[in-house]
Amino acid sequence: MSPLDRLRAAPPRAHRVAWLVVAAACAFLAVRGGYKALTTETSDFTIYHAAFRAVLAGEAPSSVHGYLYLPGFAALLAPLGWLPHDVAAVSWQAAGLACLLWSARTLARALRPADAPAWGGLDWLPLLLLLRLVDSNFGNGQVNALTLALIVLAWRRLERGRALEAGAWIGLAGALKLLPLALVALLVQRRAWRATAVALASFALLGLAAPLPWLGVQGTLDALAAWWHGTAEVYVRGGTTLLEAREYLPGQSLVAAGYRLLCDVPGGTWAHSTGLFDLHPDRAAWVLRAASAAHTRAARRRAGGARAAAWRAARRRRGAWEPRAARRPARLRARGGDGAIARAASAQARTRCGCCPAVPRCSSAPRRTPRARGAARASPSRCARCC
Repeated sequence: MSPLDRLRAAPPRAHRVAWLVVAAACAFLAVRGGYKALTTETSDFTIYHAAFRAVLAGEAPSSVHGYLYLPGFAALLAPLGWLPHDVAAVSWQAAGLACLLWSARTLARALRPADAPAWGGLDWLPLLLLLRLVDSNFGNGQVNALTLALIVLAWRRLERGRALEAGAWIGLAGALKLLPLALVALLVQRRAWRATAVALASFALLGLAAPLPWLGVQGTLDALAAWWHGTAEVYVRGGTTLLEAREYLPGQSLVAAGYRLLCDVPGGTWAHSTGLFDLHPDRAAWVLRAASAAHTRAARRRAGGARAAAWRAARRRRGAWEPRAARRPARLRARGGDGAIARAASAQARTRCGCCPAVPRCSSAPRRTPRARGAARASPSRCARCC
């Protein structure tokens, strides 16, 4: 028996105990990260808290050394600046742990088959495999657990047909951290235009206009300009401009990992020389742009293939995808073989309803011309059986 079969054959109680163990490990990582935030100044939350207090004082959050996010992030979470640093750090870690565990359970319940037990490997195995990323998030006091919960919430709303609510949650996630705003492309791909408009409007309101109550109009414009010139522009230009503006490039993003592999640049205190190649930074920037374009194109192809597979599966469930001749009664196969099946399928195709070609035409529905088909679709007195 393979390990996967053993995992599936395990009783639900074993999976519940495994989930408790993994949740306890996540809680330990959260406590350790909170202790780091209380005793040192190397946690990202220390930078966030200083930015929150800067916004409360009417200053741009970019005035805090190390702050890289939009001004709206500090404006939306500015009430945490009223709390002492230690209390805010503990609350931050507790909220991140709650968001992480809720996201894991929600995804497990949504992806579990309908006939599966209440507890299974989906509840704890993905979280176990991602413990290193969980450690990085809690150890550095980052906001990734909160943005993950917002993305999961948006996905659940989108799956339930509430596209407008999904767009609002995506806009809020993009206001906290810019990367989730890329999910707007998913709404565009689904042709959910109203949801796309809601996502962009909520991002503009929460991410760009949120500092207005704290900084005013001119202060908000100055904060956005400082963020663009100090953070976004250097990444857009890349190459030598980026490496001159950043002392090192840590993290697991495509940009950071690409520069560390293609150039001889420092990756942090633990990796001073990680380059496998010695390309010029400007050439490395073009290589990364090409890799990003290829990745986007491959993602679009995979999404198109997934949509086509879902469409074919839906057609099969409705019984309209298999060849019509294959769905003829067995007595025709026994009577005349493939020739009888083909003749029956041809006769069935000739008796299709004019306004609904996928349904056989009943005896009361006459054959319609294209103009008559358009009138039949708009008429309330169409044939109830085939229309």
